[in-house]
Amino acid sequence: MLSTVDSNDAAQQIARLQAAQTSYREDLDGLTLQEAMKRFHVSGMSIAVNEDFRIA
Repeated sequence: MLSTVDSNDAAQQIARLQAAQTSYREDLDGLTLQEAMKRFHVSGMSIAVNEDFRIA
């Protein structure tokens, strides 16, 4: 979850999203966002960051 990252630092939030994840989903653990997208043939996506029920 992003709640552990300072919500005022967008660069940290982006870096955390792009870094390798540990989701405990067996073969997906340790994949970065880019690696997971490549594996599932996803060419693009959008991410919205919500803070206090508003887009941050």
